[in-house]
Formats: sequence, C-alpha cells, structure tokens
Amino acid sequence: MIIELASVAARYLEENGPTPHFSLTMETLTRTFTRILQALQINLKRSYARRYVEASNERDLLRDCEKELQHCLDTFQIRSHIATSVAITRRTKGDEVFEGQVSNVLHPVKSLLAQTVTDSETIPETLEISDEPEDLPPKPQISYGRENELSELVCMFSQPLQAHAVLLGQGGSGKSILALELLHDPEIKHKFRHQRLFVKCKSARTTWDLLSRLGSAMGLPESEPSAYKDTVLNTLVASSVPCLVVFDDLDDAWDPPSTKLDVEDFLTELSNISTVSLLLTLRGTQRPMGPSYSKPAPAPLGSLSPSAARETFFAISDVVEDGEDAPLVDVLLQLVGYLPRAITTLAQLAQYEPLPFLLERYREEGTAMLCDGEVSMDESIEATLYSARISECPAALEVLSVLARFPQGTPKTEVSALVTNGGRLPGAIVNKCMSVLHCTSLLVVVSGDGQPQCETVKVPEVIRTYLERHVLDGGRYRRIEEL
Repeated sequence: MIIELASVAARYLEENGPTPHFSLTMETLTRTFTRILQALQINLKRSYARRYVEASNERDLLRDCEKELQHCLDTFQIRSHIATSVAITRRTKGDEVFEGQVSNVLHPVKSLLAQTVTDSETIPETLEISDEPEDLPPKPQISYGRENELSELVCMFSQPLQAHAVLLGQGGSGKSILALELLHDPEIKHKFRHQRLFVKCKSARTTWDLLSRLGSAMGLPESEPSAYKDTVLNTLVASSVPCLVVFDDLDDAWDPPSTKLDVEDFLTELSNISTVSLLLTLRGTQRPMGPSYSKPAPAPLGSLSPSAARETFFAISDVVEDGEDAPLVDVLLQLVGYLPRAITTLAQLAQYEPLPFLLERYREEGTAMLCDGEVSMDESIEATLYSARISECPAALEVLSVLARFPQGTPKTEVSALVTNGGRLPGAIVNKCMSVLHCTSLLVVVSGDGQPQCETVKVPEVIRTYLERHVLDGGRYRRIEEL
C-alpha cells in the first residue's frame, strides 16, 4: 500500500501540482506514519510478556492506521479523477468555443462558395486548363476582313456531325491565320476541347512525315512506322472527344505526283473516323481527292478589301492614320494588291522606316524586300512557279509572262489569240495552261457580273512585280541583273 500511495501521490502532484487538498492529505499521511512508527518503537522496547498482553491494542491501532492510509489513497485517486474530469471539461468547452469562433469566420466563405456553386450551374461549361492543346499556336491578335469566311467555317465545324473542308487561295492570302482563328473560336473550343490540332506540313514530303507530325501534335511518342500508324488511328477512334485536325501548308506533300495518291489515301483513312474533322490549307484552287467534303465549300481566299487592308496596316504599324504621310499607305497597299502577308510585312517595316522611303524601296526592290522572318514572298512565289503542277505543263510559264504585261487584266476570250499571235504556243495548249495557272492561283479570274464572256483574267500584283524583275530562261525565272 505504501508503494501504491507513493505512486498515486507522485502522479497527482505531476498532474495537478501542490494544491491545498494535496497538502492536507500529506499532513494526514505524515501523522499516520508517525503513529505507526511510534507504536512500533514502543512495541520493540517491551518484553515478550508485555507484547503478548498489549497485542490486542496494537492490532486495533494498526487497523486504524491502515484505514487512514486507505482513506488517503482513496482521496488522492478521487481528486485525481476529479481534476482530470475538470481538465477534460475545460478542454471540451475550449474546443467548443474554438469551433464556434472558426465557424463564425468561415460562415461568410461558405456562403460565398455556395453562391458560386449555384451560379456556376447557370453558366455554360467552361474549358479546363487541360483543354488547351500544348502545341497549338496562339490566336492571331490582328485580323481584319475575314469575318464572313470565319463565320461560315464555324457554322460548318460546330455542327454535331464531322466536317471536312479545304482553305484555298494565293500564297500569302491568310489561310493559316484563318485556320488558327477557327481553332480558337469559342464554339469550336466547346466542341473539340483539347482535340484541336494544328499540324504544320511545310517541307513534309511523305505520308510518314504527315503521320509523325500528327502523332506529335497528339502527344504520342514515335515508334516503328508500321505500328505507329495503328497507334495514331486507334487513339483517334478511342477518344470520346471529337477531333479537328488542321493540316497547314499541305502543298509539299500533296503536290508531287509520286506522293499525291498516298496522301489522299491517308486523308481518306482519317476522314473515315466518324469523330475526326479535317481542314486543309493549300495554295491554288484545287483540292485533294479522298474525303467527302462538306458543302458549300469555302471560296478560295483572295485579297483583302481596301478598308480591311488599311485597318490591318494601321493596327500593326506606328503610322498615324490622319498623319501627313498617311496617303502613301493607299499607294503601298495597291502595289501589293491588298495581299495580307505583304501588308503585314510592310506594316512591320513602317514601324521604323518612313513611308516615303518605304515606298521608294519597294519600287526598287519589289517582292524581294517582303520577308516575315520565316519565308520570304519571293520564296513563296517560287514554290508555286516551280511546283509539280507547273512542271507538268511548263508552257504555262510562257502564258504567264505574256499576261503579266497587262496590269489591268485581259479579257478571258482574248487570251488564246493574244498568246498565239505572239508565236509562242499553239492555240490548243493555251486553255490547258490557263487551267494550270488558275489551279495554282498564279492567275485569278475576275467576275464579269455573271456573264462568262465578260470575265477578265489577271496576274496578281505581287506575282507581276516578281516577274518584272525576272526573265524566263530555260524554264526558270532568273533575276535580270544575273543575266
């Protein structure tokens, strides 16, 4: 019992400290231990006979002391339990107070969150961060004059069923810009989400090049060609989200006769996947065979309207719209035939070159000065002049050289006689050459108010400017100063 008393007393003191109750109990213990000690000392001094006589009294004394010790032990235990209960009660009350204070602080936040959730149920679905493809180029910040074309494309591709189309037109007419505007349109984002793929096909020569670039845009690692095609196609088939694929600048892969059929077969395979929609961009006015294209087909892109061309120029350049040199802007825009890429390049140059100097420089250098950092205008023109379609009909370049002499255009009905009289070509070949030039957008047909006999054929301004500084020599155009 003494060991138990010591243990209980030590624990009580550790948990509650030297309280008044602890001091009183310890005094009682001290008195009890003193009485026991005194009784033992007296008993030791007595003789055996005396001990025998007093044994009964000593047993009573020890019983009383034992009762007092038990009482002290019980007191310690009871008060220890009471102290613990009080501490628990205080802790519980403290927790309740703390919870109440936290609840008061969080109540406005909970109310705001509840309101936000309620409001979000009435808002159209918004895009997750992951819905923005990593490799998708940003939306063009400056674009004027293509609102109608964009609206038609959005209407076509936002329908529930798949759609396929080709953006055609002269090099530099803004086909890539329009395709990017489509991919960033809110309706297209909502339908195709992260499955909006922009595949750059410049310098792609084979279907494997197209396949690998498509797989890269999808985020798939390359593997063996035989297995990679199945991986790409199966991934597209398995996707629960429809996919819009833009093959931009498809000319290098599709134009050569050696790869044309393979490319068309590849496009057909993709178009046979019901969740895949295709948009191709190509120079000229001829689209590939294969996919079942949606109707009505987009009209080939041409020049901008004068007003849209002015808006584009002033938005990019630092030229003041009502400034002293502003009239020179119209002269520049006319010289490049209101072609978007040429306008953009001139506007960038006008940020640091005075307009009079810029105008004089263009008159001297022509299209050679039009370079946007990626592909110069001359390179774009030459890519068309020496394309496979032109190579199959080399006489087309001679017809082009004749027609380029007439800035205002030539009546379509007079072209055959004009070229034949020059002694260059037989009349039977001229119509074929005209068709090839039109398919490659080296020649445009100006409407004659619905009357075919009044149509005019015209060489675009930038093409004519290029030809003025080059001479056809052995099937290729060479700069005059090189001869």
